[in-house]
Amino acid sequence: MKKRIATPFLSHEEWTSSIKEDYNYIKKHFKHPERLHIEYSKYFGFHLNMLFRDMRNNFFNNLKTNFKKVPHWMIFLEKLYFKYYNSDAEPFTLYIIHDLMKFSVISNNIESFFYWFEKLKKCSIFTYRKYKHCYLSIKFIYHYPINQGIELLGGYSINDLKISQWGKKHLNELFNEVNNTFSARQTPYILDSLINKDNNIKCDSEYSDTNILYYHPEKYANIYSFDLYSNELYYKYVMDLCREAENNLRIKYNMCKIGEGWVEETNLYTKLCSFFPELDIIHHYKAKWLEKQHIDIFIKDINTAIEYQGEQHYKPVERFGGAAALKTNIKRDNIKLHKCLQNKIILIRVYPKYIFDDITTIISRIKDGKHNKYVYDIGELN
Repeated sequence: MKKRIATPFLSHEEWTSSIKEDYNYIKKHFKHPERLHIEYSKYFGFHLNMLFRDMRNNFFNNLKTNFKKVPHWMIFLEKLYFKYYNSDAEPFTLYIIHDLMKFSVISNNIESFFYWFEKLKKCSIFTYRKYKHCYLSIKFIYHYPINQGIELLGGYSINDLKISQWGKKHLNELFNEVNNTFSARQTPYILDSLINKDNNIKCDSEYSDTNILYYHPEKYANIYSFDLYSNELYYKYVMDLCREAENNLRIKYNMCKIGEGWVEETNLYTKLCSFFPELDIIHHYKAKWLEKQHIDIFIKDINTAIEYQGEQHYKPVERFGGAAALKTNIKRDNIKLHKCLQNKIILIRVYPKYIFDDITTIISRIKDGKHNKYVYDIGELN
């Protein structure tokens, strides 16, 4: 296999007559690489890259609305590069796909974006350090409102991204924070943790875990098949990155991180388990009768639900979504109350500044069958 040589960059003005002659020769015959007879030199890659750049610019200057079109000349350029560089071929098609995905985002052409997302995984060679398709997917956070319900690869939807109501109201800032978080993580190297180390790529008797080579039997018989990585792992990474970015943004606003609002609820659950070891106490209880809702703490033995009512349940709190979120919370709480009463579940609503002994006293009375109502309120509203 020919050793690849770094090619110097020269502007058009710096081209010698021989360089121009070689460039024009390649341009004339690139569709028939088998006919090309050019002496391999350090300038060959430069000639080909310049040809690609010129044709690519011309293609995108004339592109109007057809975002699913890749020019036929791309195939010939890949074949030509592969002929001279063997398995180290530059993936010209990937440049075009990368741009088509960006054009799709800009034009809100969601269907086209996912079309090219699939194609991206089937490129002959994919260098993750250069083409951060994870980043391109995350760009859709910016377009979140128009993409509700759009299904992503692996069956996930945009709604599955771990963004809170507060985060959705600060999408522009969140998008910038995603960029910062993405860079801080040195995301191009995340590939190493996603690849199955026992099934690394083999090409020309050498293994690589940084270049993704995808097998095309009709083109490159020496490149082995490799299953990139599961959609499930990919989107888990995307969603975790979204959560991390929002938490970083919340810190800048001197706000608690996502989930930290459960601290009081978790403390209450832990104390109840210690006080009533004989009872079956469940944290975040789900049942068919609750449908998509859940109970914060449920004592199965005595059919008793305990809901911790943080301040966002009775007054507008900006970090939890303000007045709009309060309205939603009140509606959900009323639905949950109705479900409990309908199923003869005793409901204890616990508010801030509660006295723990008051809760244990009521639970003990319920255990002894001495309760006289189905709804109890404990604590103070700030």
